[in-house]
Amino acid sequence: MDPVLVLDDEPVIRFVICEALRDAGFEAQDTASGQAALQWLAQGLRPAAVVVDLLMPGMSGREFLEMLRGDPRWFSIPVVVVTGAELSAEVYPAEGSYQQLVQKPFDLHELVRVVEGLVSISEA
Repeated sequence: MDPVLVLDDEPVIRFVICEALRDAGFEAQDTASGQAALQWLAQGLRPAAVVVDLLMPGMSGREFLEMLRGDPRWFSIPVVVVTGAELSAEVYPAEGSYQQLVQKPFDLHELVRVVEGLVSISEA
């Protein structure tokens, strides 16, 4: 199974999400920046899904999603947006650029179930 890419600038949040995904049987790859995630993808690695925070320094999650969805190689990768931000037009990603939105603080088991559901749909 391809890994789930976890993109969040908070190391503890990345660690906790990755450990929960690994406990559920996923391989997990994590990074703190959108730029690093895009480099990872450009090397030809394709995740089963992406979990991305919206508010990050440098490239925001919204900007990352614009880049991801702007490239036909990556358009079909399922995305879960995880955010504690108040959703506004400036922060909210474009309609159709993600499959699920999970608000922080989140239930870790529910987040894993969301990822499991998206990965099973994309593999079907």
